[in-house]
Amino acid sequence: GDFEPGSTVSYTATVTNQDSATCDATTFTLAANVPNGWSANSGAMTLIPGETQSITMTVTSSTEATDGTYNIVINAKHSADASLNASQVVSVSIVVPVTENNAPAAQNDSVTLTSKDPVTIDVLKNDSDPEGDTLKV
Repeated sequence: GDFEPGSTVSYTATVTNQDSATCDATTFTLAANVPNGWSANSGAMTLIPGETQSITMTVTSSTEATDGTYNIVINAKHSADASLNASQVVSVSIVVPVTENNAPAAQNDSVTLTSKDPVTIDVLKNDSDPEGDTLKV
């Protein structure tokens, strides 16, 4: 699915300890490589040989993320042997919502002249914009 900037997405990572049955239990650490400004949780699990467990990984995109598909690499590392690791790439699709820009609300302006001298008025003073955009003539 598509997510807005700042959204948190959950993934399930499943790890199986493929050590031989004569080995001790091993701890596996899990972490996600995310783009700058994003965050992700990490985790660890200790498994006996042949055991499989799952963990939920969460990734939160930056509130400044732009439209696009971002690849997240989730790594599982064997604590006793750094050469024994696995990774999986998952994708997050960010879609920045389009906000509607409503027209400003213009109000009639009036001035009372008490002499023939010129008068200056701020014609935008009593006007407003629903989104707070700057008004100009």
